[in-house]
Amino acid sequence: MHNPSKKVKVAHLLNSWISSKLVSPSQKHQLESFILSQQHEKPPLFLGILIAVGAFIASISFLYFFYISRIIYHPSELFWGLVFVGLALLFAKLSGDKLNTMRHSFVTQASLFTMIMGKIVFVIGFSKAIGMPQEETWYGITLAAFL
Repeated sequence: MHNPSKKVKVAHLLNSWISSKLVSPSQKHQLESFILSQQHEKPPLFLGILIAVGAFIASISFLYFFYISRIIYHPSELFWGLVFVGLALLFAKLSGDKLNTMRHSFVTQASLFTMIMGKIVFVIGFSKAIGMPQEETWYGITLAAFL
């Protein structure tokens, strides 16, 4: 079903075209259905892939920044992991409109990269808390990043 606010905008646009004599009144219904069908097209696949790659690179960059600046340090890693996972769930809830817009895609990918950050930080914190060797921690980090 079409969004009523968009239908009003389309009707207003078509009425202004008809009053300006750019289109004939007999073409109104055909143009209206065409314009509304074009508003719900998905963004191109390559844009989604580029945004996903950018989200992954952003998550790694943010993690390095947080560790280098000592915002995240050993005793608080479990807490920050849960904070990032919570933010990811909030972003997923905020993406809401499901109209396949670029805004929806961006918020979904922001949710993805905060979830990746949260899982990685949580795994690092958990492995340090139980005294796991660093070699085995990398297995957990890899698993957390890709699941």
